[in-house]
Amino acid sequence: MRIQYDNIADAIYILIQEKDVSTSKEIEDGVIIDFDEDKKVIGFEILNASKKFELKDISTINIDIIPAAS
Repeated sequence: MRIQYDNIADAIYILIQEKDVSTSKEIEDGVIIDFDEDKKVIGFEILNASKKFELKDISTINIDIIPAAS
């Protein structure tokens, strides 16, 4: 997974898988999901990011791995 912020476009892109984008769908104003040819989600784009997030919060993202139930 990779997260990129483009300050010129004011956009955040969250890449889940390195695959070619087949289709995209805007699920709400400025939030776009990219799909591969198998219709699996491969990334998200958030436009006007600085209006939706504090940019300082983006640079301190934490990832918590939740163990599977046994």
